[in-house]
Amino acid sequence: MTSELIKLEARRIQRTGKSTLVVSLPRKWVNRVGLRKGDLVWISEREDGSLEIRPKLSEDTDKSVELDLTKSENWKNDLLACYLSGFSRIRVVSRKRIPPEIREEIKGISEKLIGLEIVEEDSNSVLMHDLLDLSELPPKKALKRAYVIATSMNEDSITSLEEGDEKLAKDVIKRDDRVDRLYFLVVRQLRKAITDSSFSSKVGITPLECLDFRVVAEHVERIGDYSEGLARLSIKYGKFPSEVISVGKATVEIHQEAMNGFLKRSYSKAERARQKYTEIMSKIKEIDLREMSVREAVTLISMIGETGKDIADIVTPW
Repeated sequence: MTSELIKLEARRIQRTGKSTLVVSLPRKWVNRVGLRKGDLVWISEREDGSLEIRPKLSEDTDKSVELDLTKSENWKNDLLACYLSGFSRIRVVSRKRIPPEIREEIKGISEKLIGLEIVEEDSNSVLMHDLLDLSELPPKKALKRAYVIATSMNEDSITSLEEGDEKLAKDVIKRDDRVDRLYFLVVRQLRKAITDSSFSSKVGITPLECLDFRVVAEHVERIGDYSEGLARLSIKYGKFPSEVISVGKATVEIHQEAMNGFLKRSYSKAERARQKYTEIMSKIKEIDLREMSVREAVTLISMIGETGKDIADIVTPW
């Protein structure tokens, strides 16, 4: 089928009437998509000035897939891949009865993926259906929401290190699942936006923006992960020295400045984030790292700072 696709073909513009310019459509394409005289086609202009012609506006269809537990070497990753690839109906099957512990794992995974619900099951299968309209929470808003949660995790993890607050640290750890849920949703939306121009127009993001948003979404997810790690260190070791707290708070400012720069396309904000990163890394080098607890915390704090710098680099990649 791929060999029949039209790669690049020159067509001469014709004039009909006094002012109308027309271009004929390739017959092979017309026959393949089933167009007839009088049918509507949809035309949209892309950022590079080219035109895209669609025989019909894309509609959300039930893309189905079956995942066989007996054939999959890593069914958990395969299930996640099915979700990210846009399948709306995922049936997990097995030749034998699915054990209760596997059912619980399937349920746990579905709860971590926004919109995916178990709608039907029997002894040998579990059917999940994505009930979410992806355009209800556009990727830009979903990313902002994930970042707000990740930032609150980062700030509270530093507070837990400063005060030795175990209860706060445990709350930070719980919040990481919320960041992960939004991250997976954003990745799914961006994949759809890259391949479906009508969807990308509907949610207000261009294919080019999708590339940057995909990278930033991963950085936001990492901020959540590193903050969870700091919270676990708080539970393990208790309070930390003031110099650790100081650089920890400063790294929050790095990714806040960088994220503002990214969302507002502000080169000045991105550059300030890069400058702050350089300053903080100099201070980190002065910290005594002989204590293992301090060394572990500073490593995570440095990684958060570097993540902020990476976000800034997307705005000013030089």
